[in-house]
Amino acid sequence: MSRLFPIPTTAREMCRATLVFWVIEDENMPAVTEFWSKHDKITLALLKEGYRGRVTTNGYVVNPKLPKEHFWNAYGDHGITIYLDPEGDESIRYNRMLLHLLYWGRMMKSESNLVVLSRNQNFGQGTKFDRVRETLEELSIKVAVLNPDKVDDYVLDQDGLLLS
Repeated sequence: MSRLFPIPTTAREMCRATLVFWVIEDENMPAVTEFWSKHDKITLALLKEGYRGRVTTNGYVVNPKLPKEHFWNAYGDHGITIYLDPEGDESIRYNRMLLHLLYWGRMMKSESNLVVLSRNQNFGQGTKFDRVRETLEELSIKVAVLNPDKVDDYVLDQDGLLLS
């Protein structure tokens, strides 16, 4: 059975909050219904793994080509927080995104989980991300990286076990 995070062994671990951080290329903007569908599926997977904490989903748009008002109008009315990063080259935008994750990690008051969704097959495999992951883990934040298209592969079998 595939898991997002290790089995929680204490009540404190069971109550860990989870941030789902969806890294989005502008041309692949998911519909509002897709945001909530992924949110619900990850929440269900976490429940099956024994986690009961709050799950929040945010989007981070890399190199947006549409004005910020478009994102606020399309997503803000539906309770989805979208961060935009329009300035600089790809390396600068990536570094700012990692800085955003580190800032979030420092602001958390208790142990947490982080699920990063990205359609980039190489996301999470670089040295910079490894350093950020290590720093977050030192802050008691567990990190998982998933392709959003693979989230749909998490289904319940007849015995109620989470399969991937």
